[in-house]
Amino acid sequence: MEMRGFYEGDYHTELQNPAFMDRAFGPKYRRYLSMVRPHLSTNATTLDVGCATGLFPKMLKDAGYRAEGMELNSASAAWGRKNYGVPIHEGMLDDLLLSSRKFDLISMTDVLEHTLSPPAEVRKVHSLLNAGGHFLVTFPDILSPSSRYLRALSKSINREWAWTTCHIPQHTWEFSYATALRLFNQGGFELVAFRRSQGFSFERSKFGLLCLPASLAALPGVSRYAGNQMEFLLKQVF
Repeated sequence: MEMRGFYEGDYHTELQNPAFMDRAFGPKYRRYLSMVRPHLSTNATTLDVGCATGLFPKMLKDAGYRAEGMELNSASAAWGRKNYGVPIHEGMLDDLLLSSRKFDLISMTDVLEHTLSPPAEVRKVHSLLNAGGHFLVTFPDILSPSSRYLRALSKSINREWAWTTCHIPQHTWEFSYATALRLFNQGGFELVAFRRSQGFSFERSKFGLLCLPASLAALPGVSRYAGNQMEFLLKQVF
């Protein structure tokens, strides 16, 4: 109940704007779509967990899939159902476990690191997939070059908040590539595809200048190797 309460209310109010959503999230969602399309059959069933107002499931629906979403914030779910025309369930994966529902793709983009028990969530996803189904997961790499730099910066200026890739308490867990793979393998998944990305941001201030080296990983041709965001496509194997 505590986790549900944290994401209720006006948590997603600024996301109830289609123009803002497409500008802020459209590019990465299109990248995710290109990543999963070669592995999905026509008319595949998909579920996006933690879908906010539902832009990603809308894009999956527009691509021809039977797309649904799941969201804790009831206002966001209602907005998405009305404005994007996709089914969005209110709740968590536990709410689907007692049903007979199965999906060909389940996605958790910037969600798993917020959960109380990632291993438990991965097992739930495994049980909700059709045999050989796919699991799309994205979250930051706490050991990426930019994260390492920001950690060193935070120590040097004695400001813990400067380590901006470490989002505790918003994130209950942080991952490296190695710990993520161990989690997925133990949960019954194998790696199908992996990419890195990083968005560029710059604050016009003294602190922004100090953080600028961390943003170099966002340069074209660099982010795919050193970006702080990890994007995994996994396949159910047992």
